[in-house]
Amino acid sequence: MSNPSDERSLSRGQSVPMPLPDDVFILIAFELKRADFDGLLMMSRASWRIRLLCLPTLFECSYIRNTSKSGFQIPPEQVRPYVRRLTLFGADVSHCDTPIELLYKIHLPLLPNLSRLHFKQTSFGISPRLMDVCLDKVTSLDIDYPARWRSTSQMDQTPAYTSRNLLRHFSLKTHCFRELLSRLRRYDLVAEYAVESRYLAQLVCGMHTTAESLSLPMETAPLSRMSELSWPRIRTLALYGRYLTPGQPALLQSVLTRMPSLRSLRVQVAQLPALSRPWILNPHVSLDFAELRSLTVAYPDPDDIIFSMKTPCLTHLSLRDEPRYYFYRRNRGFLPSSAVAPILGASDCLAILRKMDVPLLSSLELVYKVDVGEYELLHHISTSYPNLAQLEVHRYRANDTDIVPYTSITSTLSKIRSLQALYLNLDWALTPPVHCKDDEMIGAWVIFIRERAQEVLSILQSSPRFEYVAFLHPQLQCCTWVEFRPSWYPGKQIDADIFELKRRDSDSAPYV
Repeated sequence: MSNPSDERSLSRGQSVPMPLPDDVFILIAFELKRADFDGLLMMSRASWRIRLLCLPTLFECSYIRNTSKSGFQIPPEQVRPYVRRLTLFGADVSHCDTPIELLYKIHLPLLPNLSRLHFKQTSFGISPRLMDVCLDKVTSLDIDYPARWRSTSQMDQTPAYTSRNLLRHFSLKTHCFRELLSRLRRYDLVAEYAVESRYLAQLVCGMHTTAESLSLPMETAPLSRMSELSWPRIRTLALYGRYLTPGQPALLQSVLTRMPSLRSLRVQVAQLPALSRPWILNPHVSLDFAELRSLTVAYPDPDDIIFSMKTPCLTHLSLRDEPRYYFYRRNRGFLPSSAVAPILGASDCLAILRKMDVPLLSSLELVYKVDVGEYELLHHISTSYPNLAQLEVHRYRANDTDIVPYTSITSTLSKIRSLQALYLNLDWALTPPVHCKDDEMIGAWVIFIRERAQEVLSILQSSPRFEYVAFLHPQLQCCTWVEFRPSWYPGKQIDADIFELKRRDSDSAPYV
């Protein structure tokens, strides 16, 4: 029952005594924001004191969207001290003469505690002058497609960021089908690679003493220069895109020898026809991966030395494809004519897993084509990892006429007593291609997948920790996971409307 005196205090705008220390309350607010932002917003209205404690969490992230009428609307002056992360949407240089004036327009210097800047869905070209302004202010920089580097005469000079900068985190995300995009929009991809390479060589190498995480396209990552520098603080390295030359895998090995503190390594790179399944590490490279927590390799070679190294702390392992193999199956037009997909067989996955001693493994992703080793592989997974909570399986049929034994697969995996979430892409014959516009085909698929989900749930729901099973669902723009939950779940059994899903697959068009 509420206290009348507290109600009178609230009505006068006074604060109510807090039963928790301020630092504990702020931690609770941070966790609440991750789970339920609207709930945090409601809680912040309870009293003036609670409002003040919630302000740093409420306004930590700010989003600025450019419109043709209003341009950029910067955060109000009252909340600017709380803004630490700024995300820019839809910026267009038609509103101002140069990119640096664009940043002046949004008053970047007026955000005193800004540390992270994210260019998202921005259409302007990024120039050296723009980078100078960013690097003077932030320690974390994210640039997403379709933002592109601008080739200017200033690049022939020595920009400020050729020397050391203070960046700790840098990410550049490009379109995963760059060759297709360059043909459709008729621009010179080779020239774009050249400009991008020069920018990255200057920027990335300037942060080698402070860098903690890097996410770079393999096509233009400055591996040669990176291999000449030490990277004492880096914890996360992610490479994606595709190999351009046969010499890049060897350069990557040299770079890894310079990174003694890696916790996460992602090599999500498409293959060259003449360089199928290149090794991440060869027998002549000496490395210590004892602290590695996460490892992702696209089209790995089962004989790669990296799988024989001691990784006792590894909690996540992904043996995957790049791009997703379902594009080869049903959307080959997205891929360059030279694209190859040396997908692993079930026996190959089993050979890799048997080499690895990973007692703490809690998350596993496998992509394979069916062969005689599949049953043994599934049995190994169900009996070897006592902490496995999330399993993602992309299983492709050896022949298009093969029947998918989904109940047998599920029954075997139900023996994983720690399993909480199971993601399944089983290459059903009824699966529509990505970008399918055939309503009849999609409607038949939706009915089919609902029925299969109920059968799978009936097998899995007796597991003590099981929460949901998810099936891959193609849509017009991407593939998404739709989650189905058991009948005893208190909320909706389907996470979202099957045509309006929230979570994308880990790599589907245009880029994820």
